[in-house]
Amino acid sequence: MRLGPVELMPVIEEVYEKARPVALRKGQHLRLSSNGLRTAIVQADRSALRRLLWTLLDNAIKYTPNGGTISVELNAMSSGQAVIEVRDTGPGIPATHRDRIFDRFYRVDASRSREEGGVGLGLAIARWAIEANGGRIELASDRTLGSLFRVLLPAVDNPSAQGKG
Repeated sequence: MRLGPVELMPVIEEVYEKARPVALRKGQHLRLSSNGLRTAIVQADRSALRRLLWTLLDNAIKYTPNGGTISVELNAMSSGQAVIEVRDTGPGIPATHRDRIFDRFYRVDASRSREEGGVGLGLAIARWAIEANGGRIELASDRTLGSLFRVLLPAVDNPSAQGKG
């Protein structure tokens, strides 16, 4: 890991642009918003953040039905944390699986995961990447409203870090 000040919005936009053609092929609506927040800077490894965001978007695209919606939003919290939310309109994650969703090799639906590819490491790696960058990841899911993954990262207060990353 190479930790340093990273401006989040350019990283989010880069991964969003990579995911957009994949979502379009499934007829999905991919949305990006920042609530006017363009200068959220965190102390993190840029490559790890890209991989984390790709994992979250790739999973959302895989499990959201054709015509569904996936949104990526950057927010700031008053506690000095930058918050990235990835929300989808997929089937959601049953309550019985939520405690284990970030475990290595764990898959909610083994037959579907094989069909879609993957071995159950994506979210475990995503959690590791977030925690290695001093943050945390949360899951909110409803069987009827899809899933929401919330990534919280400590923001850098140093104005001299602006524009780096």
